[in-house]
Amino acid sequence: MRKIQCLKAAGATRIIAVDISAERREKAMSLGATHTVNPLEQNTAAFVRELTGSGADICFEVAGVEPTLASAVDSVKVDGQVIIVSLWEKNPAVALNSVVFKEVNIKGTICYRNVFPAVIDMIASGTLQSEKLITSKIKVDDIIEKGFEALLNNKNEIKILVSSKAKASIF
Repeated sequence: MRKIQCLKAAGATRIIAVDISAERREKAMSLGATHTVNPLEQNTAAFVRELTGSGADICFEVAGVEPTLASAVDSVKVDGQVIIVSLWEKNPAVALNSVVFKEVNIKGTICYRNVFPAVIDMIASGTLQSEKLITSKIKVDDIIEKGFEALLNNKNEIKILVSSKAKASIF
């Protein structure tokens, strides 16, 4: 969800969020997405091509599951870019002919490497509205039930602020 605000700040005029959760699609719209797609109800790539004419310039794969990677490759335009942000439990099968024929550039990035100064500046300037991403505040003693389990079971949760006496962190 944070990426939506960053894309908007970078000047993206059309941001399409893909999620099976209605709550997360609604949150994406409130954060600046211009369109949303439920991939269980619509063919994502067909929707993206219909909306753009040729496919997305850039697709971010953030779920770490094979169908989202395939959808990203299918949705990006010729010579477009797929950026993989997620971590994977298993190696996915990739239709490499689709990558080759479309000349798709695939790039991996590890989470938050080297972005903290820029993010801090964007929060300070109001460009990123981090408070919109924090859906719950909990104590460290509640991290299992109200943290990890909440993220797994409640699609309304986006980011949970965990606090202790010494410090706070977001996961």
